[in-house]
Amino acid sequence: MDNNKNFLAVIIFISLIVLVSTYKLIASPKTNITKSTKDTRSLSTLEQSFQQYAFTDDAPPHSLIYPKVLNTQDLYKHNQRIFVQRNFYPEAYGEIQLRNITQLDIKNNNIPIIKLNFSLKGKNYNAYAYGDIKECGNKNVSSALIIPGSGNNQSYGIFTNDSKNYHYGILKALDNIDNILVQIKPNQDARSWHNGSGKKINDEFIINWHLSMGGSYSISYLIESLALIKYIKSCDHKSILAGLSQGGMASLYVSLQSNPTIAIISSGYSILNEKVVWAGFNQIMGIPNSEVIATPDGFINLIKSSSTKFLFTWGKLEKLYYGDEANNKHTGKLLENVPNAFYKIHPLGHKFPFAEIKQFINDKL
Repeated sequence: MDNNKNFLAVIIFISLIVLVSTYKLIASPKTNITKSTKDTRSLSTLEQSFQQYAFTDDAPPHSLIYPKVLNTQDLYKHNQRIFVQRNFYPEAYGEIQLRNITQLDIKNNNIPIIKLNFSLKGKNYNAYAYGDIKECGNKNVSSALIIPGSGNNQSYGIFTNDSKNYHYGILKALDNIDNILVQIKPNQDARSWHNGSGKKINDEFIINWHLSMGGSYSISYLIESLALIKYIKSCDHKSILAGLSQGGMASLYVSLQSNPTIAIISSGYSILNEKVVWAGFNQIMGIPNSEVIATPDGFINLIKSSSTKFLFTWGKLEKLYYGDEANNKHTGKLLENVPNAFYKIHPLGHKFPFAEIKQFINDKL
């Protein structure tokens, strides 16, 4: 009898286990629902990782134009907004159509910012700069555009004449010029693609995307530079384009299309770059026909064909090829027989030699 009771207890226990297992199977999510849950979790992980790894550069604490970037879709919209196909660049200046220019009204901002709307190949773009253009149409007025070099948020320091900024001195050189604009590049200074907490998108989420899509961040900002100088020239103003380092190279590229009255190329070009280039991926890249300007014959022919008066400068305290230029005048010797090009060697490092630049502008403007 006891054996029968024990056997019955075992049967009941096994039956309970089967019932519980069956209930769990019925109540568990179906396979496709489980997959959907994993997809949602992956998407969440992407956005979380984006917030962690993308916002590593400092954004300025004031005068920001754009709302904060919330997700990868916002980043995509920013990149798309400035995107230009590389093959649009060679004829861009002639094809840019100026639309309108406005002065931005930004809360708690005492620095003037202009927004220039223009189109290229049927797409609308906006260029921005610290400063303002007055007396448009007056031929006796002079206006300058400064293109900042590499480094985070350089434009504000240039415009406010910050002595710690490596561009310091250019405003002294331009103190007789009526209007001065300092270009604001995409994702720089007031145009930062920021998270609302003092950080902004780093270059790793911008530069490679443009190159892989057939564009170039460099071309995007150079075309904005072309639009800004085209606006200055549309006002019949005497025009000056100036840049140091990457800004110097950018000023050379832009001047060869736009032909300003004067172009200042400080430590931004060397004929030695045909053989060696020291540059990170945040330097100018992806410019069509860039090999032409890198060769002696190509460079000289481009300069000679321009109506611009060029000043090239190099400092004796500079490193690598710019220091070599200052001491051995490789590019300078090529320019000696070019009537519209001049060069100055100065005792400084990677700087604007403001006294030499000011004298050149006084003589040639």
